[in-house]
Amino acid sequence: MSGSGSTFIYGYFDANYRNDFTLEEAKEFMLSCIQLACFRDGSSGGIVRMITLTEDKVERSYVPYNDFKIK
Repeated sequence: MSGSGSTFIYGYFDANYRNDFTLEEAKEFMLSCIQLACFRDGSSGGIVRMITLTEDKVERSYVPYNDFKIK
């Protein structure tokens, strides 16, 4: 991880990452990480755009700041 908001989430990442995440758990975990970075760092923007790549499909998601779980 890198970027201006990354320093705010290292502890969260270290404390909560697991090697056995399901795909849905991994997506939720990464969304939480990005939301925490955006919340703590004014330069991290106000939206999350994620792309999930699997063998079967490419899935794009968009979460605006107003829908963040962390505020």
